[in-house]
Amino acid sequence: LYQLILHPNGAVSFPFVSAGCAELLEIAPEQLEGDVGLFLGLIDARDRPEFDQSLANSAATLEAWHWEGWVILQSGNRKCIKGEARPERQPDGSVLW
Repeated sequence: LYQLILHPNGAVSFPFVSAGCAELLEIAPEQLEGDVGLFLGLIDARDRPEFDQSLANSAATLEAWHWEGWVILQSGNRKCIKGEARPERQPDGSVLW
């Protein structure tokens, strides 16, 4: 479980990451909350363009976000993960999933 926010300046961050993400991604939730780049860096380079496009489409349309792709963990293991979330526009113009 997590919350992802796309700020008006295009930056993304995780305001909340549950403890279960540590087992899934091999990264402590506190680290992910402090640096979303740690997660983005795990996404297989071949899947990253689709991830970025799916997030942009969901932000623009406020339709549910769905993505499935591969991550390469720091241990070298590969996992297929699936993400689903509902976007909500925030008063400052950011989008929260």
